[in-house]
Amino acid sequence: MISAGFYSTFLHQLPVTELAGKLSQAGYSSVELNGDLWSNGFVPHVTPALDAAGRAEVARAISAAGMNISALSACLHLAKEKQEERRAGIDYLKASVDLARDIGAPMVWVFTGRAFGGIDIATARKYLAAALEEVCDHARDRGVKFGIEGCSMHIVAKADEYLDLFKAIPGSDVRVAFDPTHFQLRGEDPVRAAELLFDRISNLHVKDSVGLYPDFKCVPLGTGEVDLKAVTDTLRRLGYAGSASVEYESHLFGWEIPADDVIRDSRAFLRVLGI
Repeated sequence: MISAGFYSTFLHQLPVTELAGKLSQAGYSSVELNGDLWSNGFVPHVTPALDAAGRAEVARAISAAGMNISALSACLHLAKEKQEERRAGIDYLKASVDLARDIGAPMVWVFTGRAFGGIDIATARKYLAAALEEVCDHARDRGVKFGIEGCSMHIVAKADEYLDLFKAIPGSDVRVAFDPTHFQLRGEDPVRAAELLFDRISNLHVKDSVGLYPDFKCVPLGTGEVDLKAVTDTLRRLGYAGSASVEYESHLFGWEIPADDVIRDSRAFLRVLGI
């Protein structure tokens, strides 16, 4: 059964204890924690800088609220021109995997990122593949899944690009944090993408949008063009039984809705999806 979750970026101003309590009271069973080194105005709830006592407190707070952690995001751009910058990104991801293990998060994911420094797309994808291969080895040894999300503006975004990346590192079980919005924004059918990538999907984001990249907006759930019912029905039919985490970004596009209303209304929308 797919369970109801919420991605903590939108609630970044709340401490973990408070956000866990709010989400639990609203009927969510999991929280996906933001641990990004990159930021779009969101302060991470946890990072590898968190000490042992802090890690234990995060795990305790989530458990005390009757919830679990579905995943940890650790987003940064890996396709950098300088080797030392790429190495720093890999090290951050490895440290994030260790953090996930300590707080009880079963998965860490990173977005596929942009290319920097005039790097061509083929080289950027080569750098990405090499980084993912190393981090996946680290994650496997620690019992944590490691995955990617291809945002619409990033170097891997379409389903076939994911498949090409997997072929480049055949021994690495790179998982997918599946966000149907990003496929929609690139003119691709999210249902087809879900079917093609299902064997790798370990995380699901619930978000809505209108338009096509680069002329688009993220909008409140149920008011956009993404057929989220068809996507969740497809994943359910295929056997997905993980979390569906609401990722609210519409406030970045003009919808200034109080957080408590977003939490309540998003939970109601998930029920429409059968979650």
